[in-house]
Amino acid sequence: MLRRSVPLVAGALMTYIGGALLFVAGLTFLLGAHDGAYLGGQTDFVKIAGAPIPIGVAPVAGAVFAVVGLALVALAVMAQRGRSAGQLGLTLIGVLAMAGLVYTFLFADDISPLPPAAWIVVALTLLWVGKARQSG
Repeated sequence: MLRRSVPLVAGALMTYIGGALLFVAGLTFLLGAHDGAYLGGQTDFVKIAGAPIPIGVAPVAGAVFAVVGLALVALAVMAQRGRSAGQLGLTLIGVLAMAGLVYTFLFADDISPLPPAAWIVVALTLLWVGKARQSG
């Protein structure tokens, strides 16, 4: 049986949690936004990680987030099993997410993008360090 390194398992666990949270948030935006209202309250915008999203776009953004959340879990399973494609896929999604979070930090909100950005950096670092320890 292949023994997994502690950093790899920790990075995968963080990705499972992040993917599940993103999936639930996506479902909330997908199902909670309709007819100019979000969860029953009238509004023009909802905030996703600090970025204002028009209420009409929230269901589409929610669907994308739900799918990406599921993809994160699938890629984390691949990475944990030693497949480089999983690790590379997670890195690509992480870089794209970081670009969006940096944009939000600079132009939309001054603090709320920082916790998810830190989570992504730590999870990816653990996955890469864990992979190196496992193969080295």
